[in-house]
Amino acid sequence: ARTLERLLRLNPRDNHGVRAELMNHYLRDGQDELALDLARRFPNDGLADLAYGEVLALYRLGRQDRARLVLTTAVRRLPRIPHYLTRKRIKRPRLAPAGTLPGVDDQAWMYREAMRDVWEAEPGILAWLRRLTA
Repeated sequence: ARTLERLLRLNPRDNHGVRAELMNHYLRDGQDELALDLARRFPNDGLADLAYGEVLALYRLGRQDRARLVLTTAVRRLPRIPHYLTRKRIKRPRLAPAGTLPGVDDQAWMYREAMRDVWEAEPGILAWLRRLTA
């Protein structure tokens, strides 16, 4: 985390995407307040890790009303993520050779691979997510 934080200090606009790894690290480590601080530094981010990481952090901190609002925004920008997170099994999409674009199945698949276990470990959140995005 210290290395990633230092990289962000050196490159505050983070054109390398270090913020995604840092967000996931904070969430895996239960540092939800730090995750929220990071999300606030990059509002309306196109990376699923920040958009949905903020939702997860808010939910775990008991701020479900705020989590619902943030989720609404995240779904508007990146609508495929909940579908990939809430399914127990889902077929891997064909990955685009040009790389991942925000809002497409590739991105949703990669976020699922990186973070579904963390979401699944939080009691009730996947049912909550399924209910709000059905």
